[in-house]
Amino acid sequence: MQQDPPMIVVLGGAGFIGRHLRDRLVSDGRAFTLVSPSYPVDMPRLAAFEQRMSAADFEQEPGDDLLRGATAVVHLISRSVPATFAHQPWREMPENVGPAAALFARCARLNPQAKLIHTSSGGTVYGRSDRLLTDEGTPCEPISGYGLGKLMIEEALRFTGRTAGLPFAILRVSNPVGHHQTSTDQGIVPIAVRAALQGHAFRLLGDGSQIRDYLDADDVADAIVACIDVTAHTGDVWNVGSGIGRSVLEVMAMVEQQTGRRLRIDQQPSRAVDVPRIVLDCRKIKHDLGWVARRDLQTAVASVFTAIQQRLVV
Repeated sequence: MQQDPPMIVVLGGAGFIGRHLRDRLVSDGRAFTLVSPSYPVDMPRLAAFEQRMSAADFEQEPGDDLLRGATAVVHLISRSVPATFAHQPWREMPENVGPAAALFARCARLNPQAKLIHTSSGGTVYGRSDRLLTDEGTPCEPISGYGLGKLMIEEALRFTGRTAGLPFAILRVSNPVGHHQTSTDQGIVPIAVRAALQGHAFRLLGDGSQIRDYLDADDVADAIVACIDVTAHTGDVWNVGSGIGRSVLEVMAMVEQQTGRRLRIDQQPSRAVDVPRIVLDCRKIKHDLGWVARRDLQTAVASVFTAIQQRLVV
């Protein structure tokens, strides 16, 4: 009797990272189901072994059935970006922390064998760090509501693991860049590309010296798949980054090089919620999973430029 292939459930599957993960799963020929409130018109047709479910259906009995048959659940859902609740940090709790905790409990109740993989924020949970490279043992002292919410979701998942036996892993992802990142309000690269192409002023917070760890979103998808496949680790936390620090000004220069246009700058004061420097030490995930960031950032920036340019033409 032929067994059904292992089923991966991707919550937030039509989002930026979700679409890069979908590309990888399709390439691998894996069985998976995307869950999203809606699907953009440019989503490709269903691939072999791919299913899609609305978030509304997921909250009902069809979602229970889906979770019962899952071997892994990838949690990519977030109702905010770092600036969303900058002045109302407590709103992270009802908007993100509570729903995530309820989901974890639901997964544990319906299918305690399915591995839950949560993508956290390597750029915000640590807070200010004076280390050249920030590893997973660094105390988490977030200075933004977004980082606090991400850390609380991590703790909710650890609680579920301790009390209900749910296997899990946490990936603290730095700053991904990729061609599915076409947002108008999140991510320095797509925002800068749109400003360059449309002639709008790019809003620069501070002097541009802030250091961040950028990596290709396809590398993030590879890290998620490596996490799904590993059986020797549970309850682990891994940084997912390039380990290379680049200033905002350096990334802006990459955008100018790709677009062939100078950015017009609207310089504004820096925000208290933004850390001045964060670069991730990713030796642990390399040792445990054999994962390293392999792709070039310049190529990722070029892919965002091409994707946004095509959308603007259309």
